[in-house]
Amino acid sequence: MNIRPLISIVVPVYNTEMYIAECLDSIIAQTYQNWECIIVNDGSTDGSQSVIDRYCGEDKRFSCIKKGNSGVNYARRDGFLASSGEYVQFLDSDDWLDPRWLELLLGFAIDENLDSSDGQRVRISPELRVVRDVDNSHRKLVCTDPEAIISANAGCNVKNGVAVGVVSSLLKRHLVDGHDWDWNDRSLQEDAMMAMAMALKAKRTGYLTDAIQYYRIRKGSATKTLDYSEVRFTDIPEKVIALYQEHGVLYPGLEDAIYMRQFGLAFSELMSYIDDGASLAYLSMRRKITLEPIRTIQNWKHYLSGRQKVLVPLTLKCLPLVVLVRKVACMLGKTV
Repeated sequence: MNIRPLISIVVPVYNTEMYIAECLDSIIAQTYQNWECIIVNDGSTDGSQSVIDRYCGEDKRFSCIKKGNSGVNYARRDGFLASSGEYVQFLDSDDWLDPRWLELLLGFAIDENLDSSDGQRVRISPELRVVRDVDNSHRKLVCTDPEAIISANAGCNVKNGVAVGVVSSLLKRHLVDGHDWDWNDRSLQEDAMMAMAMALKAKRTGYLTDAIQYYRIRKGSATKTLDYSEVRFTDIPEKVIALYQEHGVLYPGLEDAIYMRQFGLAFSELMSYIDDGASLAYLSMRRKITLEPIRTIQNWKHYLSGRQKVLVPLTLKCLPLVVLVRKVACMLGKTV
């Protein structure tokens, strides 16, 4: 294998004029320089294109695809189909990479013959605060058990597997080749669906804490601009369960884990809207659809741990009270 393989970086863009330069600067600053970057402008209506044009004009490794808005899933598809790298890195246009991200993950992938090498995503608040502490343990994990990889992606990590990520992983091209992009068209958490599908192909996965990517929490992100009146939060679990059944890999306990994983994602979205000050009517609608994934699980509270056992049922049962408490806590500068 080429010891300096080309890495294709695919960056979907939708109205991120304020952030995209930081994203693209972090790509230019990579210590590993054999890359191409395909930027897909997914119908932006702000000044994103002028920023893109500047970078494409200054560095020929950047190229741009302009298209009408069809969502991040199809933007990634179009960028991938235009790429030629042996490895693929999907990157959101409001996030940015530590300078050694590509170097560390590629070296790890080559040394361990990995299909997917996953790094650490550090959440950054709108005020540019680190929301969660950085893991400085310098850990390297490698997983070669297909059941453990699939279980980790489904949120049932009882076998200490290493999951495949979409934006958090450097991917061998074959994981993305042949992906059914229509499968997760405009669904909530399209990343989760794509990752769980790619996990079927992954034979060796790894996780490296030294590789860091910064994930910006902000209003107006792809997940926060969907029309939730058209979203069924059970779409992903149902499709993934059918896919795993088809391939004979629906291991014991996996079905409930897949539904609970989607419930966890939906609940996190609900809490973010509470913190954003959404109306009670809107939050009540979100509460209703958040409950969808757990209607088939008899003892769903059994899967909760720590303060989740109190916070989650209380939020779902007493939504107005929780909204009031979190609003007061926010005014006092405290975390609930």
